Amino acid sequence: TLSVANGRLTNNSANRGGALWVGAGATSMVENCAFASNTAGSEGGAVRSAGTLVFSRVDFIGNAAGGFGGAIHDSAGAGTNRFVNCAFVANRCGNACGFGGGGAINFADAGGHGRREIRHATFFANHSDFVAGAIRMRSGQLTIADSILWQNASDYSAQGEDDIWADGGLATLRYSNVNDA
Repeated sequence: TLSVANGRLTNNSANRGGALWVGAGATSMVENCAFASNTAGSEGGAVRSAGTLVFSRVDFIGNAAGGFGGAIHDSAGAGTNRFVNCAFVANRCGNACGFGGGGAINFADAGGHGRREIRHATFFANHSDFVAGAIRMRSGQLTIADSILWQNASDYSAQGEDDIWADGGLATLRYSNVNDA
């Protein structure tokens, strides 16, 4: 288990997981931190994870990935990842592979059994060059509660998919405020 508290991870760069890589079977607990201006060539501008994430009071500001997850790319196969009181602002993902998505977060677990919980979070002004200005979900379960998703944008927004794009799995949105760009 990796625990990080009261820190700031800025201006880091890698092909995957610009500031933090969490391997399969590992757990990362992050509290009272900021990830800012980190970049990744393909996945997870700030964080790339195949393990378990528990984030509380964490800000993701201005991170960028070439393909998936401007701030976070999560491919955990099982377990529950939690994001509580987090802010995702002005993160961006590109279209490096001819596809991509999740200006802030890309949830892409291969096993389809992962659970994600987002509570009391803010997603503002995130952008995707493909789909899902804020969150792309490919499989598993996602619950978003008591959160704000405002002015997120994607270049592929033919049907209003600027905030959340679920092309697999089960996404539930409760008691949240959503406003497209």
